[in-house]
Amino acid sequence: MAAELSLGRFGMSRETSEHFNQAVRHGDSAGVGLGGGFGDYIETNGAAHASRSVFAGAHRAGIPATVHVALGTDITHQHAGFPAEETARLSMRDFRILTDRVQRVFDAGVVVLLGSAVVLPEVFLKATSVAYNLEAKPRDVFTVGFDMMPQYRVRENVLSRPFRGAGESHMITGHHEIMLPLLYLLLRD
Repeated sequence: MAAELSLGRFGMSRETSEHFNQAVRHGDSAGVGLGGGFGDYIETNGAAHASRSVFAGAHRAGIPATVHVALGTDITHQHAGFPAEETARLSMRDFRILTDRVQRVFDAGVVVLLGSAVVLPEVFLKATSVAYNLEAKPRDVFTVGFDMMPQYRVRENVLSRPFRGAGESHMITGHHEIMLPLLYLLLRD
């Protein structure tokens, strides 16, 4: 990154940006969120490794996968053809999908956060606030955060504040390449 930044080339991959932009436009025309748009785009275009894609897998299974964009934080945002309005619209659709899912969690649900230190804990807290605003009352909610190091926002905005006194929460600290396969095996068995 250091070598490319001063040359003005950091994040300037044409292929990444083109696919991102096409996937956003694809999702916008389908009326879905970013996650759904990415999954359908990967499937529709026969991407080489679609069988290993979280988005494509979620799309095939009919499970929402949401993407919450903080504009200006990704390398696709710096390209001249970046569809900012469409990206924001699709990200907002995903926020509404997440908010619906969070409301469902209020009744003895499970929340698993895998390695997001800043954006997703903030988005989750706002989705929780919407649920409370709609008079949801949490009970028996189980929350767990997996990360390589404990993070303030995960601890406060996911594990502590949202369901205080209405469930159980845990922070599991470790390397993702070890912890996620172990979680998978536990859930599978």
